[in-house]
Order: sequence, then structure tokens, then C-alpha cells
Amino acid sequence: MLHQTAQVRQQTLDHHRGARRSLRKMLDLLAAAKSVGGWVPSLWRFARRPRLHVYFDPAQTYMIRTVTDAGGVPGYFCHVMVRNDGHDVARKCRGRLTAVLQRDADGRTAPAPGFVAPVVLKWAHELDWNWNPRDIEHDVRRRLDLCYALQSAPQQLRFFSHPVPAGVQTIFPPGLYTIRIRVDAENAAHREGTFNIDFTHGWSQMRVAGTLPRNTRPTSYPHSHGYPQASELHGATRSRGWRSRETTV
Repeated sequence: MLHQTAQVRQQTLDHHRGARRSLRKMLDLLAAAKSVGGWVPSLWRFARRPRLHVYFDPAQTYMIRTVTDAGGVPGYFCHVMVRNDGHDVARKCRGRLTAVLQRDADGRTAPAPGFVAPVVLKWAHELDWNWNPRDIEHDVRRRLDLCYALQSAPQQLRFFSHPVPAGVQTIFPPGLYTIRIRVDAENAAHREGTFNIDFTHGWSQMRVAGTLPRNTRPTSYPHSHGYPQASELHGATRSRGWRSRETTV
């Protein structure tokens, strides 16, 4: 009788130990599932995150427009491009000109003394008063207004800025320049681009040099080493049906 009681007691203990082991395994599985469940949305968000790219494309950069506020004279406009390579929308994107460096013939650079603070750039094809940040959808390319020159003031390289920052130089004489652009977004890492500007050949022969994004081929312009001439731009404007844009200067 005592032996049977001991056996029953041992069986009961073994049952409870087995139940506790099963409970611990179940809790471990639940913890692992919770951990994996927490990682899956994070990985999904990471894979879909917006990814900005700042680049230059000569086919999308040079435009000649009539500037009504400057008396109807032609202006030669240059842009840099911003693209969202991610799947989610990049929210409240803003571009800024953060540095202007003067470059000598040997390629050595020095900060332009008058450019003492970054200035906000305007998104192209927006109303003149609209300098607000803009959303950029997946695989959408947007132009940032960068700089321009007027036929009536052919010795002045002008960077877009509004309102004109007090004490910050945004108009420069002919020369070679290196500039830096920074694009920020509310939900994406910022991106920077460095570009060279050659403003030594006249108001309508400005040159911007930069890099193209992957899988992008520049448009080739004849007789201009990859850069459009003023006559070619006028023809392209008519053939592509671009609307004239009134720009406040």
C-alpha cells in the first residue's frame, strides 16, 4: 500500500513537472513569435522606406524662359534633380543650397566669402510664392530651381533664394564654382549632392557637372559636348510643349 502511494505521488510530481516544462516551452514559443512578429513590420517598413537621390541630368536641367518681372528678357535656368527610389512617399522634402565654393583653374576651392549661411531652394513648376516643402512619390523625379542668368545681366550668376537672406550673397560674377545641395525629408535620411558650375562662357552657356543615377542615360545634344545650346533649348521647348514659366527675380 505504501509502495502504491509512493508511485502515485511520483506520477503526480512527474505530471506537474511535465506540465511546467510544456508551459515553459509554450511561453518561449510565444516570446519568440512576439519577437518575430515585432521584426516583420520593422523589416517591411525598412524595405519600403523612402530613399532620396540628388543628381544632375543635362536632359532635364537647362531651360530658357522669358522672365516677365525682368522686363520680358530671356533667362537661362539650371536645375538639379531629386528622385525617391523607395516605395513609400517621402514627406515634406526641402532642398537647400548649403555651400558655394570658388574654384580656380587647378581645381582648388575656397568658400565664397559672401555666402555665409544656407538658403532654401524652390521646387520647380510651383508658383513663385510657394517655397513650401513637397512630397515626392515612389520613382518620381522632381526639379529643384538652382541658379539662372539673365540676358540683360550676362555677368551675374544668380542662385534662387526667397526671401533673399539678409547678408547672404546669392549673386556671383563669372567664374568656376562648386556647390553643395542638401535635401531633407520628414521620414527619410537626408541626401547631399556636390556639383560644379562653369559660368565663364556667357549667360546662355552655363555648365553644370554632376553624376547621373543608376539606369539613367543623359540625352545627347549635337555640337555641344552633351550640353544644349540656347538655340537647341528654344527648339526643345517648342517641340516638348513646355509652358512658359514666369519667374520672379
